[in-house]
Amino acid sequence: MRLASLHLALLLAVALVGCSTPQNSPREAFLSRVPDRNHYYKLYEVSPESLRWEKDRILKLTKGIAQGVRETAKDCPECPVLDEHLARLDDVAERFHEKDVQLIQQLKEVYDPRLDSILFFHYWVPEVDDDVGYQEWGYLITKGGVVKTRLVIGGGADD
Repeated sequence: MRLASLHLALLLAVALVGCSTPQNSPREAFLSRVPDRNHYYKLYEVSPESLRWEKDRILKLTKGIAQGVRETAKDCPECPVLDEHLARLDDVAERFHEKDVQLIQQLKEVYDPRLDSILFFHYWVPEVDDDVGYQEWGYLITKGGVVKTRLVIGGGADD
């Protein structure tokens, strides 16, 4: 009986130690492998679903604002130019949304949700003189901290 209790205590101790081993977040795993980690001005994990939700939210807000202006100015006989501008705003918002959806689709094509992580990054190496320097931003698909895909969506020298 005493031997069984000892074995049970040993198994519980092993289970507790195994369960308490800290796991690095995808962000920490990536930064631990990068020598210039201090240049990652922003770095956070995202998902295709969260990106899509945010892009849909922005489109809905933009269209809502335009509709609100239309409703406010509906009795304005001097406002046909305003309607043209609002229609253009709607069109531009739709085009941006379409490009964002295509970008999310690109990410989903190479992303395995069981093994990979998607990190949004803003990389910035400031110049000493003008404090602008080199910047780029986009998405990294990582697996265990190793970059599988780097998708830059903006930036360059002096941006």
